[in-house]
Amino acid sequence: MADPSQPTARPLLVTGDDELVDELVFLADSLDVDLTVVDDAGSARRWWASAPLVLVGDDCAEDLARECLPPRGRVIVIGRDDDVAVFERAAQVGASHVEFLPNGEEWLSEQILDSVAPRMGTVVIAVVGGRGGAGASTLAAALSFAGLRRGMATLLVDADPLGSGMGQLRAAAGAGGHDGSVLGPGRPARHRAGDHGVRPSSRRLGSRSGRR
Repeated sequence: MADPSQPTARPLLVTGDDELVDELVFLADSLDVDLTVVDDAGSARRWWASAPLVLVGDDCAEDLARECLPPRGRVIVIGRDDDVAVFERAAQVGASHVEFLPNGEEWLSEQILDSVAPRMGTVVIAVVGGRGGAGASTLAAALSFAGLRRGMATLLVDADPLGSGMGQLRAAAGAGGHDGSVLGPGRPARHRAGDHGVRPSSRRLGSRSGRR
């Protein structure tokens, strides 16, 4: 758990519920993420704007609303009982989401991980061959496999209307995933490499062929 005396861009947890603190700190530790934990609404002001994610225990939601802090995104109120009053308090604090424990642990894990992940925009690399047999398909496949090996969400798009044998290239490389060419026109594949859950279960390469 982070030292609350030091301002830092870590997810912020605001709650006076010791049991909730223990649960969420344990969850964050399992993800190798430090939380800044404060036990009252007034202490949250210092980190409110800089924290990449704010987790608010339902016990502190009303008090936090009274602080009149500036609106911000990525505020999640965490409750235990699925009661309409929890949603009312969440609205007062400007929360974007309400989650309940223990059922919401997996989703919360995803939010915590996403909040501390490096912010990298989507990179699009176009590979164009000057003629047939120049190796454009091989290079495009190699680039996508390199991203896949680094854990990136990778989509390989074959825009050649005549097709380019991407399926064979993927099979030769032993890549799992979905060959979008079998879907036909108007049904694009939406599979991506990897699983963005807490524990990626396999490495898969999404692909889409422009072949008709």
